[in-house]
Amino acid sequence: MPKWLYVFYCTTLFVMIAFGGAAQAENFRPAIIYDTEVVNDGSWNEAIYRGIQKFEKRTGVSVQIETADSYDEHTRKMNAFAVQGYNPILLSGSTLTHKKIRQAVIDHPKTRFIIFNGRFNLPNAYFFSFAYHKSSFLAGYLSAAKSKTKKLGFIGGLEIPTIKISSVAILPGRNIMMKK
Repeated sequence: MPKWLYVFYCTTLFVMIAFGGAAQAENFRPAIIYDTEVVNDGSWNEAIYRGIQKFEKRTGVSVQIETADSYDEHTRKMNAFAVQGYNPILLSGSTLTHKKIRQAVIDHPKTRFIIFNGRFNLPNAYFFSFAYHKSSFLAGYLSAAKSKTKKLGFIGGLEIPTIKISSVAILPGRNIMMKK
């Protein structure tokens, strides 16, 4: 994983302290819930985990880490963390649980939630959305430039919005390269 990605996730936690002000710093008890049991996946989940490890080492602040293997368990853990005073609560890979996340955010207005890949307008929710389509467009362009046959393949894994967006964005990149 690139160093900038680790720094990005560590910075997320530091930013949350800054938004809360000095009076809120004593109530800073971060937690994260992954919506998968696989944290060391060589991708975002692992990058987040490594960022958390660096954050803990540099600050001495412990981050409660949980996984959830069902959407109901994910929801229970979100609500339990909020009731127990964890703040902020980071939610990784939560694309499929947005309705339940939204309700938890509404139910716990004094808890800050950092949500990767989501959007709804609530004052205690902070979002990071990645521009998957841009990297996929570039992948299509570069793959077509290197390919002798100009035929490309795509294997996406789960059929989730991120993968759908990526699969669609490859073709315009390929097509622009083909016009040259």
